[in-house]
Amino acid sequence: MKIGKIENLVGFSRLTKLCLDNNQIKDIVNLEHLVCLKWLDLSFNQIQRIQGLKSLKALEDLSLYNNKISVVEGLDFCTSLQCLSLGNNVIDSLEQIIKLRQQRSLRMLTLTGNPICEESEYKMTVLAYVDTLKYLDYALVDPTELSNAKEQYHDELLAVEEKESVVAEKLSRDKAMSEYLAQLDEAGIIFAHVLFDDMFSDD
Repeated sequence: MKIGKIENLVGFSRLTKLCLDNNQIKDIVNLEHLVCLKWLDLSFNQIQRIQGLKSLKALEDLSLYNNKISVVEGLDFCTSLQCLSLGNNVIDSLEQIIKLRQQRSLRMLTLTGNPICEESEYKMTVLAYVDTLKYLDYALVDPTELSNAKEQYHDELLAVEEKESVVAEKLSRDKAMSEYLAQLDEAGIIFAHVLFDDMFSDD
């Protein structure tokens, strides 16, 4: 009997490995409490969307091989992800792969079997933008190819890096402000801070 829904995992919060491949699962749900999970295999299912992984910050290895995924999303909080398999899905835009640039811990990536792999610029684009990879589609990344790819996309990468710098600076400022307001709140003087802000904005 094949599983159609992820459920009945309450009480397994310390689980580190979960294998649910070769089932009829359509949605990634009910995994929020598995915060210790490091290895998740959901290959050979019917999944169309990457979701429900927000709390899995310890996740290192994720296999979504042979599903129905077309959009790369839902991985922003998986900051420990080292190995990702998205092979045999329906990803048909290289723009989707560029999103993986944010996964700075990613070392192994499998995309073979997707429509994008037929694109002439597929490999060079992946290597240029996802430059942390050691293995792509089961093959060791050639340092010379990596260098050539970054050179080929030099101008595009500069533009991307500039945007990333602006975003990082804003996030840093926002974090500093949040910490500052938290300290004021603990000291019981946050009201005064807000009052002064209002006074200066009126002026």
